Amino acid sequence: AIEDPFDKSKLLRRFTLRYMLLDNIFHAVELGVRDRIILVNNTYIIPGNFPNNMPDETEISQTIKRM
Repeated sequence: AIEDPFDKSKLLRRFTLRYMLLDNIFHAVELGVRDRIILVNNTYIIPGNFPNNMPDETEISQTIKRM
């Protein structure tokens, strides 16, 4: 358990936005959204599609990233 209340507030501030983003994405998938899920910065996720790979990545590192 975290004893210091300031440490708790630091943790909450650090991870709240990430949690909310993941929660929204999972909720959209649970509702059966099959179209694009648009994120705040106008990027999008298409369910079932792999993300783009960086040009300098090797085939092995791409495979590991997808696991």
